[in-house]
Amino acid sequence: FLAFSRLTRDMIALRWQLLLLLLVGTTGDEISVVVSKKVFEKRFQGHSYDKWRDFVKAAGEQDNPGGEARLKAGFTLLFAASATVTVGTIIHYVIGKEFAAPCTAWVVILILLMYAAAVFVYCMATYADPAQRVVTNLLFGLVPWCVSCASYLVAVQLVDACRGLRNMTHEPIAEAPEPEPPQSIAWLTGGRRSSSVQDLQLSLEDFSCDLRFGLLLAVLPSLGISIWFTRSYATGFTGVGTFFDVLALCLFVDVWRLVMHTSLLLAPSWTFPKRLSQDNADVPGLFKLTFLLCVAWLVALVLMKRHATGVGFTDPIKIHVLACLASYVFFFVSLVLAMHYNAAIFKERLNFQPNALTATFLCMVWAIAACMLLTATIFNATEPNTIGILAMVASILHAASTFSDSVPGCIAMMVASTVMTSMFVLFSVHYAAEVRDAIG
Repeated sequence: FLAFSRLTRDMIALRWQLLLLLLVGTTGDEISVVVSKKVFEKRFQGHSYDKWRDFVKAAGEQDNPGGEARLKAGFTLLFAASATVTVGTIIHYVIGKEFAAPCTAWVVILILLMYAAAVFVYCMATYADPAQRVVTNLLFGLVPWCVSCASYLVAVQLVDACRGLRNMTHEPIAEAPEPEPPQSIAWLTGGRRSSSVQDLQLSLEDFSCDLRFGLLLAVLPSLGISIWFTRSYATGFTGVGTFFDVLALCLFVDVWRLVMHTSLLLAPSWTFPKRLSQDNADVPGLFKLTFLLCVAWLVALVLMKRHATGVGFTDPIKIHVLACLASYVFFFVSLVLAMHYNAAIFKERLNFQPNALTATFLCMVWAIAACMLLTATIFNATEPNTIGILAMVASILHAASTFSDSVPGCIAMMVASTVMTSMFVLFSVHYAAEVRDAIG
């Protein structure tokens, strides 16, 4: 009996030890360490680590930020905001009308490029230091932003110079003198009356073809820098449910700008119409292109996720952040398109009544929410899941208040919604893992 009692006690103790080890191992596995090949060869090759936390500590703080890392991030944002405001104030002083001259725009371009170069040199010098990694993770994003602003200014100046050369090679035609540009953009014209800057006062669809082409080319430098940085540097960090990667944000915005400028060049009236038609016949192509771009992003990210290696575009943190950004924009644009097509198809063509229109719109909202939940399942993301659940809850409450005239009717609607959501819970319990593994 004593031997059996001792054996039982030992088995219980062993069970608790295994359970504790499982919990610790699960918690540790949630921390992912992403390092580049150069960092591995310089700091890890030839070294051994007995404990996982020692390796995480040596790898740096970008993937497991604690309180001190968050303090660094806060001061970095403060520094970046202060430096950017300082540069903006200098530019504002330079473009004052008392300093406006033909070279003013080029001076502003030089200031922006010097600011970008200074930030880049600092990030390159401190990137290898793990203590500075959180700082460089955020400051890297200033480089594509400054280059983008400078590229737009260069495009305007080059288009204006090409127009001047073209006017010199052709005989001038007597025309009414063009009005002087407003003082707010006088520094861009350099004192010239005939300038591409005059187009900036028009709507986007009235931009001339050469200016639209110049603005398209202006996207390429910052896009190239974003791609280069994304392939070369790991700037993402995660911890306590926080995911962020500034280069992923820059890449997402630059790709969107490239698509929009390409569409503006080829079909300006379709992309940015001057005014919507009175019969609500169509929606600006901007929303349709953005919707398709988000879908393309999500499909590409699913393929990238299958081959995630932790470097460049296959960095799991970058994939996660890009998926979240695409889902945010997808949700907003989908709601806009749902409202438009609900009115254009079901109201204008099929003459649905208000209650029927509400029902069709809520069905669209549920379909959009289902896409958000699917995205959250594939990429293991909390943010799309939260948005999808909130959209479903809001639609349920709106349906209960719209389609019931009494308290019993509202209760009946809520009971029906509860039954439906319980089916979703049952489906998620038994099939969510299989769906995620099959797709992602």
